Amino acid sequence: SMEYAREKILNMDTSSPDGLQFSFANQIVNSDKVDVIVSNYFLSGAALFTDVHYGKTFTILRHPIDLALSLFHYRRKATWERSYRKDWMTMSFTDYVSSEQYMDNWMVRQLTGTMPWIALNDSHLERAKTIMRRKIFVGVLTEMDETLRQLQWHYGWKEKAPYCA
Repeated sequence: SMEYAREKILNMDTSSPDGLQFSFANQIVNSDKVDVIVSNYFLSGAALFTDVHYGKTFTILRHPIDLALSLFHYRRKATWERSYRKDWMTMSFTDYVSSEQYMDNWMVRQLTGTMPWIALNDSHLERAKTIMRRKIFVGVLTEMDETLRQLQWHYGWKEKAPYCA
């Protein structure tokens, strides 16, 4: 069931495939209770929307090496996460990116629905770039002030309090 965490905040798990499946089954976008959906799963998240309730997508990107390094360190200490990996405590970052646990080109794989065991080629990259260009507002983490300014303009968001995006 759908439940509110606080007044006007609907708490639905869209951070996992199971949560997205539950949200889809409950027709979350048809509930008239949703303004924003956050998910790491682009294609599954997009499947929540309909011709009547369409979605707009934005992402804030960081350099792929910074992202991989951050994820590596996070998964070594986040004991509360399903993705926690105690065995990585003795692994170097170089060993991690050379191992089977490292998923190369995560964004390309997400946008094209390509599984980790399938080799990527230029057509995957071109398809991902086309999706990014046509369907996604792209911001840059290292330029957060400018990204937020452009998001406000693009979506017509108004600042309710100073420095509150």
